[in-house]
Amino acid sequence: MTRTRSIALAGLALAVAAFAFAAPADASVPGNEDQLARVGLQHVCIDSEPGDADYVLCNDQEGGDPSGFYTGVECTNAGLPAVCVVDYIPKTQLAAKLFLIEDEDAQTNAGDSQSAAGFVLEISIKGKKHVLVELFAGGFDGTQIGNWNDLTEALLVDPNVNVDFSSATNFQYANQSLQNIGLAIRDLAHAAWPTRGLDAAIPVFLGFARGDSEQIVDRSEFGELLASGAPFDLTIGFARLRP
Repeated sequence: MTRTRSIALAGLALAVAAFAFAAPADASVPGNEDQLARVGLQHVCIDSEPGDADYVLCNDQEGGDPSGFYTGVECTNAGLPAVCVVDYIPKTQLAAKLFLIEDEDAQTNAGDSQSAAGFVLEISIKGKKHVLVELFAGGFDGTQIGNWNDLTEALLVDPNVNVDFSSATNFQYANQSLQNIGLAIRDLAHAAWPTRGLDAAIPVFLGFARGDSEQIVDRSEFGELLASGAPFDLTIGFARLRP
C-alpha cells in the first residue's frame, strides 16, 4: 500500500541548533544541509515503500555530482512527477527531550580555556526511556556540533531565539560529529522495531522546539566560567541511507 507523506514533512528535517542569526529572534539554518542529504540519504520519486508499484529510486543527479540536484528522470520514465524526496521509514518517529550544554570557557589542565559542548538526550521508545549523553570538543573559535552552525552560550539561553524555518527544502541528519549519537539512536530503535529496516537508516531531526524556559541555566554573562544549558523538545524520524 502506498504511504502518503507530505513533502512539507521533508522540509521540517532541520538542524536542531542552527544558531547563526539572520534576525534577533530567529536562527538561520546552515546552507548545505540539502546537499548533505542528497549525498547521504536515499531519495525516491514519491515517499512510498519498497514493494509498492510506485516505489522508484532516484539516482540521476545533475552533472554526475553526488551532492547535485536529482533530475527525476527515473520518475518521468515511470509516469510519476519528476520530484525526488527523502525516503523516510513510516511509523518510526520518536519523542525526545534534549538538554543542550555549551561552555565557552571550558578549563584545561594547562590553565587555558576553550569552547566545548554536550547534551543529555532522553528518548522514549515503545514506552521505555533511554538516556544518551554525548560531548563535543570545540576550540577557541566556537563549538560546532555536526553540521550545525557554531553554538554560543548567549544564543543558547535566549528563550526568544527560534530556528527560522524559512525553506521548504532544508534537510539535516545525524552526520559528522553527530554520527555516533545517531548510530546509538538507530540501534535502540532497531532493537525495538527489528523488522522495519532501521539497520540501513539514520536519524533525521523532524521537529525542534524550546522546552520549559524555567529550566534554562544561564551562565552566559562575561566572567562566568561555568557552562550554560537549555531544554528542547525533539522529534526524530528515520530515513534510509544511500547504498
